[in-house]
Amino acid sequence: MLMRVASWLLVTASVAGCSKHEATKQDEPARAAAMTADIVGSAPAAEAWWTPPDGERVSVEALAYGFAGLDEDDLGAIFTADLKPIYEAPRLFEKHAPRRVARDGMQHYVVKLRETSQFDAGFQYMFVKVGGKYRRDRDFQIVRAMQVREVIRLDESARMRKPPDAAVFYLAEVHTGAAFDLWVEGEHAAMGKQLELLFLKGEGSAKHVRESSSYRLHVFGLGLRDVSGTGIFAMSADEIAQRYQTGTPVPVQLVFRTIPGRTFKREKLPIPEVVLDEPAISIPDGKYQSVAFEAGSYRIEAFSRPNGLTMSWLGSAPCDQQLHTERQYKHVQMTCETMDTAELRLINPTVLGWGATEHMSLYVTRLR
Repeated sequence: MLMRVASWLLVTASVAGCSKHEATKQDEPARAAAMTADIVGSAPAAEAWWTPPDGERVSVEALAYGFAGLDEDDLGAIFTADLKPIYEAPRLFEKHAPRRVARDGMQHYVVKLRETSQFDAGFQYMFVKVGGKYRRDRDFQIVRAMQVREVIRLDESARMRKPPDAAVFYLAEVHTGAAFDLWVEGEHAAMGKQLELLFLKGEGSAKHVRESSSYRLHVFGLGLRDVSGTGIFAMSADEIAQRYQTGTPVPVQLVFRTIPGRTFKREKLPIPEVVLDEPAISIPDGKYQSVAFEAGSYRIEAFSRPNGLTMSWLGSAPCDQQLHTERQYKHVQMTCETMDTAELRLINPTVLGWGATEHMSLYVTRLR
């Protein structure tokens, strides 16, 4: 305002000391200066767009269950490292119409996860939401059938705003359609190949797995309507397609992407490395099998039926459970330290050559 008043006074003073013709002629530069000063003084401040530093972007796919309410209207919304939304913060990208890609097709796949340390951020958040409990001896496996009708993604050529310090991810894609997920929880030794055999034995029936006391099943569906009343037991893509009808596509999968220049480091926790997963070992009467171990720390779980096996070590391998060579074990769960190479011998003691064949499963994880 002071600038405008000063400009007006300057023009008035110039006019007062001149004739009408001279004032009109000499006034032009002053009038132009006054107009320029007025425009500069009232112009709104331009928004400061952020130029992100160079850096690799990491994408994290997450099932939509743990992010209820998120859809394509949230594209560009920003999240912390553990994918918690940052409220009252502007979206990272300038508002643009999202890009839509048609995709239609049923896909069936298995995602195997072990403990929270192996879940990426999205899965951690999802399982917390559904009340998952974690113990060091538990495994989690997801069997999913998913039909994606449309992928809606950001136009990442749009300008970006400076993100708050806590922001690590932004919502980059929303996949809409329908999904059916079976989440199976069980002990380490009951998962992997053991679970796959159980599915095969029951011809892919979730009901067959549910009847086993070794597992807990959680079933989730998005964008589906059970028209048969038996849809909960569907496991194959064909069964799901027959027993369910899909309605309006809903978000089934989200893709979060790291903000350029922001690093995402997953917490490093000790994860047991599966070195042996043999669910169907058969040892005839009077025979044995040996398993070789390198130096290290191992968790060993063995189940045998109908009578059990005797077990013994060849080499130094102190364990938290002492093995008695005269005893037949139906179930062994022990942690052993092998100082050097060692051999675990599994023996089916003979009953004059007429004994039953022993059927066993052996699950070994390396702790370090």
